[in-house]
Amino acid sequence: HGGRIWAEEAPGGGTRLVFELPEAPPAPDGAAGARMPAEGSPGGEAGGEGEEGARILVVDDERYVRRYLDYELGRAGYRVRLSPDGMDALRRAREDPPDLIILDMFLPVLSGRDVLLLLASDPRTSAIPVLVISVAPREESLGLPGVALALQKPVDGARLLEAVAEILEKARARKPAR
Repeated sequence: HGGRIWAEEAPGGGTRLVFELPEAPPAPDGAAGARMPAEGSPGGEAGGEGEEGARILVVDDERYVRRYLDYELGRAGYRVRLSPDGMDALRRAREDPPDLIILDMFLPVLSGRDVLLLLASDPRTSAIPVLVISVAPREESLGLPGVALALQKPVDGARLLEAVAEILEKARARKPAR
């Protein structure tokens, strides 16, 4: 969440644990306090037409992970859709192909690996780049079809946005000019 934690040697012996948390942006009504967007808006949408405006489908079975990614990506101006499982993700990707899919490998109903294979076999979704964010070692995902980059959880916001920008830039460079 953009904070830091570290240990320091305390004067006179021992160890002191120190942490920093970023200041949360004010809620829209001006009230102070941390705010993360709630899920449940139509289609699970969040974010606006900010700097990138790219459409990203976030697929993770952990609600708090979805909310965190939605928050970080939305703040950066990406249009985010949320999906709790592989079957729902496939349906959403086929109906309205996103510019990028962020995918967990451990999902209910249909695994991340199966989602990747099905995306790659469908002409409507085969060109969509995928950023894997999972507890699985990165190496397990990198050779799978469609995987542009793999990161291991937990991922901080800066690294997330860096990876997303890198993948979208490469995808843009591959698209033929209209």
